Amino acid sequence: MPWMMFVFALLSFVVLCYAHSVALAVICIVLTIGFVIAGLLNIMAGRVNDASRDGGHIITPEELRLYREQAQARKLAADSANAANAAASATPAEGSPPSAV
Repeated sequence: MPWMMFVFALLSFVVLCYAHSVALAVICIVLTIGFVIAGLLNIMAGRVNDASRDGGHIITPEELRLYREQAQARKLAADSANAANAAASATPAEGSPPSAV
């Protein structure tokens, strides 16, 4: 559809070139500029529309809160597991000689 605007702009420019009256020339200039601008805006709108993402992939605030809570729970579980491993490795095993500190 934008190419039709450019065809109309070209036709109005051709009429402008052969116009014998000033009124017709002014009308053709306005039409040419209007059709060119409309065609360009139509092309730009199509490109923006092609580049836009689908709105269905946007995360809602509730999902974001749920993901944060899950991440915090995993972090707390990992921290407690690391603390338990560190405490287990810090206590001497049975039958081992005491270490001199």
